[in-house]
Amino acid sequence: MDNSDTLAVMLSAAGGQVDHRILPAGHQLSQADIALSREWIAELKHETAAQ
Repeated sequence: MDNSDTLAVMLSAAGGQVDHRILPAGHQLSQADIALSREWIAELKHETAAQ
């Protein structure tokens, strides 16, 4: 198990909602990272507005 797997398991065990994905990229941020981050933030905004 690598570090990202271990962290995902630890966060889940602590009650966190984890969406663990492995992207085909190196150690730099990729366009896929940015797109997923934008989607996640948009979901959070939508959930907050609905409350």
